[in-house]
Amino acid sequence: MNNMKKEQEELELNERIYLDSNCFINASLSKQEASIKAKKILEQIKNGFYKKAYTSVLTIDEFLWKVQKEVGKELAAEGASIFFTLKNLELIDANSQIVSQAIEIYKNEN
Repeated sequence: MNNMKKEQEELELNERIYLDSNCFINASLSKQEASIKAKKILEQIKNGFYKKAYTSVLTIDEFLWKVQKEVGKELAAEGASIFFTLKNLELIDANSQIVSQAIEIYKNEN
C-alpha cells in the first residue's frame, strides 16, 4: 500500500480526537519520546489531519497546575495560550452530564 493511500485511510479513521492534559503537558515539559509524540499530535491538529480535536476546559486547569510547578506561573500562563489559539481545537465545558458520560466511556472502553 502506498503512503498516500495509507495516510488517507488513517485520516478517515481519525476524524475526531480527544486530548487529555498529558498531551499538552508532555509537549511543554518533557524532553523525551512522549514530547515528540505529543508535539506531533498537536501539529497534526494544527494542520487539519483530524477533522476536529477536543479537550475539556478542565484540561487548562490541570495544565496550569503541573506546568507552574515545573517552570513557574508566568511560563505556565504563556503556554496555556495554545488552548485558545490552536486551530481545530474545541474546548468542551465540563458539566455533570459530560462527566457522567465520560465515566461510562471510561468503564466500557480500553
